[in-house]
Amino acid sequence: MNDYILRPADIIRQLLLDKNVFLPAPADLSSGYDQESWYGFTGGLPEGDPDKSVAVVDTGAIEQPRLMRGQRVTFPSVSVTIRCPNYAEGYDKARDIENTFDAVGIPGGGVTNVTVGTEQYKLNAVTVTSPPMKTGYEEQNRRQVFTLLARLSAIKL
Repeated sequence: MNDYILRPADIIRQLLLDKNVFLPAPADLSSGYDQESWYGFTGGLPEGDPDKSVAVVDTGAIEQPRLMRGQRVTFPSVSVTIRCPNYAEGYDKARDIENTFDAVGIPGGGVTNVTVGTEQYKLNAVTVTSPPMKTGYEEQNRRQVFTLLARLSAIKL
């Protein structure tokens, strides 16, 4: 993968935070959280709580032919997993995320800049490659699990 885009999942998580899709994950889940709010994680869902969680995970990249100058063109991919006790609410959150991705780079909407730590990235597009789908059910905690896949076009500023 190109050295100008590190940890695409962090970029997408920050985009979703900036668009108020969910709250940042509490530093210490044992200290409590709002059970009605959604929380975002990078790298996977936490064991147990919170019930309403979203995890963004890096899933690789697609390499396109090189540019004439020899530069590689790479499109990183992410998987977004949504967990929620209620089917309709979980599906609606997955669609909300899909709509947030679709709005990046649309005419009139321009590009979206995202800051992760001290690094700033320009997102040209976030393309949903697999729309929201139910991918499981947690028997023990009685929670629905949905997943969608996306590919991003971004550069480090």
